[in-house]
Amino acid sequence: MDRFTLRGICYATLSGLGLGYELFFVPQPRLFLLVMYSIVVIVGMVLIFFVHETEDELPNLWS
Repeated sequence: MDRFTLRGICYATLSGLGLGYELFFVPQPRLFLLVMYSIVVIVGMVLIFFVHETEDELPNLWS
């Protein structure tokens, strides 16, 4: 698991929690927050599935 996948999991999980809170616990969900949480979930999914680091991007700690 590389760092982009880990970031994507964190972003998608936290935004999913915020989205769920807005949908299930707020009597009048705010459209702006629903859209913003959804965008961050999509960014997290892109990081998980499409962005990967290559070997030359990794820092060489032994030199």
